[in-house]
Amino acid sequence: MNEYVTHGQLVEIIALFDHLSMMNAIITIIVYDLFRSGLGKLCDYLKEKKNNE
Repeated sequence: MNEYVTHGQLVEIIALFDHLSMMNAIITIIVYDLFRSGLGKLCDYLKEKKNNE
C-alpha cells in the first residue's frame, strides 16, 4: 500500500471534488427554485381559496 499520493492522483481528486461541488451547487439551485415556486403557488392557492369563501 502506497502512502504517498502522486501529482496526477492529486489532480484527479481535485477535479473530482470540483465536479461534485459544481453538481451540488446546480442541484441546490434547482431544489431551491422548485421549493420557492411551489411555495408561491401554495400561497396563491390559499389566497384564492380564502377569497372564494
